[in-house]
Amino acid sequence: MWVLSIICIFLSFLPTNESFGRSATKIRNFHLLRMTKQLEQQTFEVQGVHCTSCIQKINSVLKEIDRTAIIEGLNPTILRLSSNASSNELNRLLQEKLNTTRYSIHSISVTTHRNRLPKTNKGYLSLGLLYLLISLLSLLHPHLFSSAFINHNRRTIQSYLHHFMGYFYLIFGFFKISNYSKFISFYPLYNDVARRFSWYNRLYPFVEIIVAIYFLFIRFFIQQSNHFDNLFSVVISLISSFSSISIARFLLQRNNNKNAEVAVCACLGTVISLPVTWITFGEDILMLLMSLFCLIRR
Repeated sequence: MWVLSIICIFLSFLPTNESFGRSATKIRNFHLLRMTKQLEQQTFEVQGVHCTSCIQKINSVLKEIDRTAIIEGLNPTILRLSSNASSNELNRLLQEKLNTTRYSIHSISVTTHRNRLPKTNKGYLSLGLLYLLISLLSLLHPHLFSSAFINHNRRTIQSYLHHFMGYFYLIFGFFKISNYSKFISFYPLYNDVARRFSWYNRLYPFVEIIVAIYFLFIRFFIQQSNHFDNLFSVVISLISSFSSISIARFLLQRNNNKNAEVAVCACLGTVISLPVTWITFGEDILMLLMSLFCLIRR
């Protein structure tokens, strides 16, 4: 984890010519980020959208007329197009392709912008510092609470890893819940399980919080916590495995396609301006290795 922190901080100082905007707020306005030339972009509001499945259906239709189409958010759902199609033409297209009048598109504005790949320097710095904070809290955790609450005799490698995973999921889960509507819109873009099962997509942040509360607090109230430790470690192993495979597939497909889209990180992308990269993959591998180590050394 210290190595990952150093890597993130090092990446933050690498020079870059790409600008992501003046503030992290700008990334909140994009579902996908693409390298393009200066474009005249139309903005629409899409009504009748209730879930990520709706977004995926509409997005698949709109990509036929505009590969740079961006659709984001739930209530409201915003559509951005670079084509000159009118709202009437778009509504007609959706009705023909989806065979339903459930969705309606209304024009909001026409804007001009330069949409490029994100400048992630500050994002990597923030991420590296966040990992350092988690590592420090994990070391200090036995001292942050009274001896009546924490058994100081349980200062083992497994105990430190439990604390690290606990603070990791507590902080990252909090970010997900604080941007919940954006998370459930972004996460299925690069996670196969979340794309196929909407209940998994919606429950995932709360599962992280439950895991965090157990490792940081509840396990110390249980006399024989080994069985529960193993159970939660298995849960983390499964989640991390599915996530890392999905991210690896997404990144490899993007690398093989020059016109590939860059997805915003569902957890931190709307907070500290980060896209999905191999660093995201590394986070899941780190959690997987930690959970497997705890299972082996039980």
